[in-house]
Formats: sequence, C-alpha cells, structure tokens
Amino acid sequence: MFLIAGASLFGVASPALAHDELINTTVVTDEVTGDVQAFQLSFSNSIIEVGTEIIVTGPDGADAADGTPEIEGPKVTQGLQADLAPGEYTAAWRVVSSDGHPIEGAFGIAIDAAGGGEIVAAPAPSGPASETETEITAEGDSPSAQDSDGLPVGAIIAIVVGGVAVVGGGVTAAIVANRRRAQGMAADAAPGADS
Repeated sequence: MFLIAGASLFGVASPALAHDELINTTVVTDEVTGDVQAFQLSFSNSIIEVGTEIIVTGPDGADAADGTPEIEGPKVTQGLQADLAPGEYTAAWRVVSSDGHPIEGAFGIAIDAAGGGEIVAAPAPSGPASETETEITAEGDSPSAQDSDGLPVGAIIAIVVGGVAVVGGGVTAAIVANRRRAQGMAADAAPGADS
C-alpha cells in the first residue's frame, strides 16, 4: 500500500514538469510602407512578465531593438529601430515560462533593401535557461540550456516530503502493529487468562 502511495506521488509530479515552448516567430510590418517594425514571439502558454529580455544585434554589431518587449499573454512583441540597414540581424530572447523557469533561444531576421524582412532561421525548440550567463548562438539554445533538464525545486521538495511521509507512515504502522501484538501476548500470558 505504501509503495502505491509513493509511486502515485511521482506520477502526479510528472505533468507539471514541462516548460512552455516557443511555437512561432513572425515579423510585424508597417501596413503602408511594408517596413519591418517589430517581431513577435508566440509561446505555448502565457509567460511571466518579470525577467523577459530580448537583444537584437545588427550586422554591424549595434543594438537594433527599440524599447522594451511588450507582453500580452503568450505573445511577446519587440519593436525594432526605424530605417534598419539591409542585412541579417540576430535576436536573442529569454523569458520566464509559466512554470517559473526561464527559457531562451535565438533566431535571425533578414532585412532587405526595401525595408521588408523575414525570419531566416526557424526558432529552435526552447529550453530551460542556465543558471549562469552563457553565450546564445544564432542556431538556438545555449549548450548549457539543452543539458539542464532537471526537476524543478518545487517538484524535488514535494518528492522528498512525500517520501518522508510514506516512510514515516510505514514505520508508524509497524510500531503500532508490534505494540498490539505485544499487548495481545501479554494479555494471554497474564494470570486468569485461562478459561
């Protein structure tokens, strides 16, 4: 019985371990001129507003972002500076997943001579961000982000507390059973117990 309780504890924690994912990236253009004004990231769930950071670097290495990212549920929009020079820009992003864990990635945006643009590298599947700052490559997640698929702290605490409760319950049941057995034997051995 205790084994089943312990196994169900692990089974309950499993579905909550998935991080949100980046599902789409699109450019936002001016309806009249067709110039790229921004890009939008769409995630599988609403993200937490604290901790969102997007860095856009132009072909010359200069910052091409305009303002801070705007967050609306699962969508994050980053404005771009006006009159961007033609070339390939790199956008590195980091957001906090709805489960409280940071995820990050990067992709390219090609700006043409007419001011239009497109996403040139499909976003790689997002992964958990590393605890230390790492360089984000244009190909997707940082190497350390791909290697750190550990359990969230809350899940670990729940597993430990549940394990202690299961073991404690088993020990308590064994002690109670031994005491009852000892009391039964003592009652049988007491004088006058013979009928």
